[in-house]
Amino acid sequence: MPLAQGNQDQLVYGIALHHIPAAFALATVLLTNKQGKNKTILFVAVFAVMAPAGYFFSDALSSGNIGNLQHYFNRIMGVVIGIFLHISTTILFESSADHRFNMHKMMAVLAGVAIALLGFLKEL
Repeated sequence: MPLAQGNQDQLVYGIALHHIPAAFALATVLLTNKQGKNKTILFVAVFAVMAPAGYFFSDALSSGNIGNLQHYFNRIMGVVIGIFLHISTTILFESSADHRFNMHKMMAVLAGVAIALLGFLKEL
């Protein structure tokens, strides 16, 4: 969603580069789970279209071409950022197949947040 507002070409390129190994991983998982080759190709093709479709949808939304929703673009972007934060923290904190959190990782993250806040407060 947030890709089209302003000049964010570097984000689109970053997502495109990220999708190359992700597409290989998706295809491998699908084939390993006994999906047919045609179904795998279809799913990978749909996966490949998602970033450009999101870009064009975001561009239309932020420029006001879709109803009157451009006023809500910042709120929608907040939801997108929340999704990214949820995914990244889940990846960071998960330490086992049964989704248990590792206390050492939690302490390291809290220490990093504390250091960042101290740096921020020092600037005030």
